Amino acid sequence: MIVHNKKPDGVNKKVLKELKPQKTKTNIWQYAVGLGGTTSDKIAFQHPAVFPEKLARDHILSWSDKGDLVFDPMCGSGTTCKMAAATDRNYLGIDISAEYIKIAKARLKGIK
Repeated sequence: MIVHNKKPDGVNKKVLKELKPQKTKTNIWQYAVGLGGTTSDKIAFQHPAVFPEKLARDHILSWSDKGDLVFDPMCGSGTTCKMAAATDRNYLGIDISAEYIKIAKARLKGIK
């Protein structure tokens, strides 16, 4: 069901229609996980909780512009920093674990 003909009273009238790909994503985003889905960087899996690069990329594209600063206060394996660099954003990632910072730095070497 998609919103149709919303009036100033705030009432959403919904109709059954196809959501076209060029429309805004819904609030449910689905991503593949595991090697090849989450990332093709095998080094990333040295971290116990890697999340999908496409998830980070989609949020970065949704909430920032080229040249903006993306801050990740718990950068772990560096997925957010990697996707920020890949989408022409500046990034700042920190983590309490020196081991995870090494993983993130290794992943960022592959970004041009």
